[in-house]
Amino acid sequence: MRLLKEKVSFLKTTVVLSALAVMVTAGQASAQMQQGIYEIASAEDDRFVLDAKTCTETEKKQEEVQLYLASDVRQQQFFLRGLDEHSPYFRIVSVSAGTFLTETSDGADSGKPAVSLKEGERISAADGRKERELLSETASGQTGTEAAADPGAGSSETDQTAPGFSRDDKGVWLLQKCGEDAWYIRSSSGLYLTMSGDRAANGVQLSLEPLDRSESQKWILLETDISVSPDLDTDSVNPYLENGLYETLQLTVRFGKNLEKLSAADLAGWMAEQPDHTLALDKEKVTEYVSHLAEKYNTKGKPRRFMTSYGNEITLKMGNFGWELDQQKTVERILTAIRKSGKHTIQPVWKQTGGQMSTNGHDIGDSYIEVDLIAQKVWLYIDGEKRLEADCVTGTLGTDRETPGGVYRIVRKQSPAVLTGPGYVSNVSYWMQFYNGYGLHDATWRSEFGGEIYKTSGSHGCVNLPLEIAEEVYELTDIGFPVVLYH
Repeated sequence: MRLLKEKVSFLKTTVVLSALAVMVTAGQASAQMQQGIYEIASAEDDRFVLDAKTCTETEKKQEEVQLYLASDVRQQQFFLRGLDEHSPYFRIVSVSAGTFLTETSDGADSGKPAVSLKEGERISAADGRKERELLSETASGQTGTEAAADPGAGSSETDQTAPGFSRDDKGVWLLQKCGEDAWYIRSSSGLYLTMSGDRAANGVQLSLEPLDRSESQKWILLETDISVSPDLDTDSVNPYLENGLYETLQLTVRFGKNLEKLSAADLAGWMAEQPDHTLALDKEKVTEYVSHLAEKYNTKGKPRRFMTSYGNEITLKMGNFGWELDQQKTVERILTAIRKSGKHTIQPVWKQTGGQMSTNGHDIGDSYIEVDLIAQKVWLYIDGEKRLEADCVTGTLGTDRETPGGVYRIVRKQSPAVLTGPGYVSNVSYWMQFYNGYGLHDATWRSEFGGEIYKTSGSHGCVNLPLEIAEEVYELTDIGFPVVLYH
C-alpha cells in the first residue's frame, strides 16, 4: 500500500522515504537512500504520480510515462536500483512492465529530449508470488546508496561517475536532494525530469529540461510495497474529465455580442478511442461544430432586410455582401485554444465580414452607400448620419447594361483609373468597384444626372456620379464598405 505523505512527521522510520537519513558533512547536505520500490509523486501535487501507460485490453507494450492520479497499482510503482552500493546513480524500472526509464527524443514532437520506457532486464520472475518475494527482498536487503547533494550547494558529488557508468547511457539517473523530502532526477545528459504543463493532472506528459528549480522539477519518492491491484487502462485518459489536465477549460468564441461557449464537459464527449486504445480529440467533431457556427452566423448570400431612406423596409436577396466564416482556420484556432486550462476567449476567423454581426438579417450596419435605381438617387450614411445625397445615372434600363440590385461591398478602389469595355475607354478620377465590372465612379463627360436619363442613355452598368460627389464618397469609404442597390 502507498504510505501517505502526511505520516512523515510521526513515523519517520517506517513511512515515506523511511530509508532516507539526512546527514550533514563538510557543510554540505547529502542523503542516504536505499534502493527499493517507490511511487514517484509530483511535488507540485503529490496526488499525481509517474504512471507507466498501459492498456489492459491488449498486450500492447508500454512505451510511455505520464502523470496520473495515484491508484495503488503496479504500473505506478518503480524499482530504484542503484548502480553501485555507494553511488547516487540509479536505474528506474517499471514494476509493471519490467522496462526502465530512459532519455529519448522519439516521443517529443519538437525533437527535444523526452522520456519513455525502454525494454531492459526484467527485475522479477513472471510468477506474481516470486515477483513479490524478489522485489521485497531486494528493496530491504541492500545497505543503501548515497545520493548526491543539492546541485545548488556546489557539491562535486553531482558529477560523480559510478563504476561502469557511461555518459551515453540514457537509462541511468542521478538523484539529487532538493529540500526536506523532494528530489531532482537528472539524466545522463544533465537535463532534469520535468512535468510539462502548469499543474499536475491526469495525462500530463514529462520532458527533460535544464534546471530551473520550479516545483515541476521536484519529485517526492514514496516508498511502497508491490500492489496486488490490477493495472489501469490509463491510455484512455480523458483530459477534460475530473483530474484531467484541461478539466477547468471554459472556452468562449465571440461573435459580436453573441458568445458561444464550450466547456470541458462538452469537449470530453469529443474524445474518441484510437486503435491502440488511446484517446484523442476527434477533429471531425470540431469541424461539425464550426460548420454549425457557420450556418448560424454566415450571412453572405442570404436574404436580408433593409430600411430605405424613404422609411420603408425591403428584402434584398442578391449580392456578395455579408459575413463568411473561414471554417478551416477557425477549426485550427479552436484546436489550439482547447489545449489549455482555465477560461479564455477567442475570435473566429472570417473570410469576409459584414457591417455588423446579426443573425436576423440586419448585418449591413449604420454605414453604407444606398442607391435607388428607379429614382436615380445616391445616399451615403456614416454611423447612421446622412453625409450626402445626390443624383446619379445607372445602367440603361431593359438592356444587358442594367445595374443589378442587391447588397454588395466595395472590393477595389483606384484613383485615377482607366475603365475599358466593348467599344469604350473611359478615364475616371475615382473608381470604386463593388461587383464584377460594376462600380461607382465620376462621369465628367455628363452634364446632367438623375431623372430618366438611365432609360435611354444610361451607363454601361456602373453608377455614374458628379466629380465632387465621387470624390467625397471615395474619401469616406474603404474596402468592404456596403453598397445597397434596389428598384
